[in-house]
Amino acid sequence: MGVVSMNDVKRINRQFLGTLITFILFLLAAVSAVIVTNIFMQDEAWQYLVYFVIMILVLLVVIMFKNKFDQLTNISYIIKIRSNPGEPLPMHHTKLWDRYPFFLKEKGFTQYAFDQKHMIFYRVIQDQIKKIFRKHMIEVVVLLDPHCDGFYLEQVDNEIQQIQQKHLKERIKMDRMLITQIKPIQDLSDKTKEEIKEIIFLKTKDLSLFLRSNTTIISTINIGLYQPTSTAVMLYSETYSPSLYYTHHINEIKSMI
Repeated sequence: MGVVSMNDVKRINRQFLGTLITFILFLLAAVSAVIVTNIFMQDEAWQYLVYFVIMILVLLVVIMFKNKFDQLTNISYIIKIRSNPGEPLPMHHTKLWDRYPFFLKEKGFTQYAFDQKHMIFYRVIQDQIKKIFRKHMIEVVVLLDPHCDGFYLEQVDNEIQQIQQKHLKERIKMDRMLITQIKPIQDLSDKTKEEIKEIIFLKTKDLSLFLRSNTTIISTINIGLYQPTSTAVMLYSETYSPSLYYTHHINEIKSMI
């Protein structure tokens, strides 16, 4: 599935270090501004105004840098997975593609959407990994038509958001969504390989309530069912895992392939 050079690892490490140094320098500047204001500004009303402005700036910058650190961390996960790729998996259940929706229903999945381009199935399960303050996970399987261009459809994104919002409204607490996108393929061109490698790790938040409990970490893995050899091709690693949830996701995929 491709080779990752040491330059990729060094590049992301430099970006992370540069971002960290910039963040530390900003915090030092903010502390210096507070000290200077305390020493040279005698009017308490103006002091409190300056302190308030500095506090707001610090809050905004912390949020900005946190998002940047999350982005760099997720990129580093993908780089490490690409540097330790696993082999294609033999197809078992997916060999009977026309019957596969029935197999998913037997596994406890519910069909949510269907059209000529895709089908979406999902199930909500108890989090078996987190031992304290245990919530739920949503597992989503997207079955794509072989003629779809790539693995990502805008309609699928909208429907997955609807699934997420539906369960938030039902007050089902969750913080993980594991998405598996599967598509039969007849060729393994460089373009197709790159499309399969476009896996995603990201964090979303329901800004309407500003609650930590509404933060959801989403993991998306693409699978190409290569018909000529009856193997499932995807970007994954047997030797590296960014989290126990990633390991769970890979194990579930293996049981469904």
